[in-house]
Amino acid sequence: MSQFYLVAPSGYCINQQAAARGVERLQQAGHEVAHQQVIPRRQQRFAGTEHERLADINQLAKLPGRNRIVLAVRGGYGASRLLPHIDWQGLVARQQRDPLLICGHSDFTAIQSGLLAMGNVITFSGPMLAGNFGAETLDPFTEHHFWQALRQRNSPSNGRAKGRTAGWKAPCGGEIWRC
Repeated sequence: MSQFYLVAPSGYCINQQAAARGVERLQQAGHEVAHQQVIPRRQQRFAGTEHERLADINQLAKLPGRNRIVLAVRGGYGASRLLPHIDWQGLVARQQRDPLLICGHSDFTAIQSGLLAMGNVITFSGPMLAGNFGAETLDPFTEHHFWQALRQRNSPSNGRAKGRTAGWKAPCGGEIWRC
């Protein structure tokens, strides 16, 4: 049994039925789903006030338990507004001491990128509660590869790309984001 811990640093959950379906699916599969109070929370277009959403992220540094899966409820907009106030040191220290498996995509990528930039913390770009686990029909490919990615200790890639380039070259570099 895994322990899921929900966070909602972005937009409010428009599709409450999908979120409830996602929670039910995870629970029926034998998993615990904590911090569900973030699902109905709403302040304008966001999943709560900035203080509430920031507290959700910062409390991850002190979250008890081992091998928890932190799962974003949904994306949207709002996570980037929290970046200057996130306790990056606390989160990085937690990840070094007792890593959380952090998963989401879309707007949540801003927080994931911050963790990578501030402490070389690896997170998972993967399914979220409402849009993926709460879909009317759970995609078996998504479910299979989600669990496979979390359970494997090494990347399945050999680090080499194959194929043709588009035929043009452009310089790439620079900072994407900095605290």
